[in-house]
Amino acid sequence: MLRWSFLLLTVILWTGQLAAQDTVSNEVLRLINAARNAAGVPPLFWNEQLAAAAQDHSRDMAQQGALSHVGSDGSQFWERAARAGYVMVTGAQNVLARVDLSAQNTVSQWQQNEANNANLLNPDYQEVGFAFARGSDGTVYYTLLLGQRVGFSTPTPTEMVDLSATHTPIERPPSATAAPTTAQIIPPIIPTDTAAPLSTRDPLVLTLAAPLPMATLDPRLSVMPPPRPTLAFTPTEAAPQAGLRLFISRETVTIQATGVDEIDLSDVVLVSERGQLPLTRFDNGFLTAPLATFPALDCLQVWIAAVNQVLPRPAQCGVRHSWLVVTEPAAFWVDVDTFRVERNGAVIGRCSVNPDSPTVCDVALNTTGVMLPTATAAQPSSAVVNAGVVRLLISEDGVTLQNLTGNSLDVSAYVFVGGSGRFVASAWRTPELSRPLEAIPGGDCLQVWAVGVTNLPKPETCRFRHGWVVVPSSRQFWGDGSFQVFDGDRLLGQCAAGQAICDLRP
Repeated sequence: MLRWSFLLLTVILWTGQLAAQDTVSNEVLRLINAARNAAGVPPLFWNEQLAAAAQDHSRDMAQQGALSHVGSDGSQFWERAARAGYVMVTGAQNVLARVDLSAQNTVSQWQQNEANNANLLNPDYQEVGFAFARGSDGTVYYTLLLGQRVGFSTPTPTEMVDLSATHTPIERPPSATAAPTTAQIIPPIIPTDTAAPLSTRDPLVLTLAAPLPMATLDPRLSVMPPPRPTLAFTPTEAAPQAGLRLFISRETVTIQATGVDEIDLSDVVLVSERGQLPLTRFDNGFLTAPLATFPALDCLQVWIAAVNQVLPRPAQCGVRHSWLVVTEPAAFWVDVDTFRVERNGAVIGRCSVNPDSPTVCDVALNTTGVMLPTATAAQPSSAVVNAGVVRLLISEDGVTLQNLTGNSLDVSAYVFVGGSGRFVASAWRTPELSRPLEAIPGGDCLQVWAVGVTNLPKPETCRFRHGWVVVPSSRQFWGDGSFQVFDGDRLLGQCAAGQAICDLRP
């Protein structure tokens, strides 16, 4: 504890005299480090690259007028950090929207939220960047980025830059060479829009916490490589009518369903002497098409943890419905010459592995019980009740839209209007949307829920959830219970207050 107290004191002593526009950022850092010190956790050190990425995101949220972890360009926080030059091994992001400009209130708000506070006190994080920006309506959007990187060492006073009596001292990332003997003057990261706090409205307290997907990985992993082009595969023969096509490289395996109809992948296992991967592992809560009726030409993908980034969807895939990251000891295709494809315990194919170049492996599945014409695909039991309707399942936390019409449904022009907010269906059109809004399949769902709800579960009656979004209070149309649903200008109907199930005729 004394060691961390000394380090915290060092950070505070090097703070110096602050310019007015730096006060909030430095007070946020001081308050967080005070809390970490009380918890026996080492302090965080300011990183200007993280601050630049945080400033970017706060400005983006302010321009969009919406609180989100995802940038308007679809970027995630670790991607924005990498763009600013900071390559994370692990990290997290807290965001917040308020109408006041207060370090104390901002940190306190994060401390009251379990996920946000866990980020503040996580001993794995070593460095931090913070920024804010004010939107056109006066709302202040705050972003806190925490990270760990390869090669970090605790900055010493000679590595911390005193920018003058009017600027915040900023710790330079330690150099790979000998420490410099003199301080270098580096322009500070200045948060924008530092007007006095607003006092005319109650604070808007929307808050989100997002861990990096790789947060549980060994911190000794290699740094995240820059984005790379999709691997180019050139198979020499046509894919079989019903089966699997596997695209294999040193780092990743992509499993594509082939044929013209849906096929059953639920009992397929990939096996080698190193390990095995049942395809049921992809049913991880975010699988966007059932394995039992998996669409032809769509994919699943697995890669090794050392890749340390989310790989882009392979160009040969129509839709990538799920992906997994495995440690190298569990990577069945690494350091082997071949692996087997099994179904119901029987070997149905073998795939060769070439560590030096990508390969393609085609495996034919047994036709018995595999080909499932779309017309006979299993439907949820509720699909036969009130068939021909759009069903809305309404709870306090959010709303599920389920297509029970028996046909593909175009919901792209749907608008939901209630006394507590307005929501347009086009908000579901995110990079994660796995079916176009113009053709949501029968029995399938879309979901919207409130900020602060961790993950609204997919209803059992919903065959597949193709998209979901989290919205602030201004778009929570179900908030007072009664709302109307429009398809463009045409009123489809109204859902009454207290109504848990609302059926509408499209």
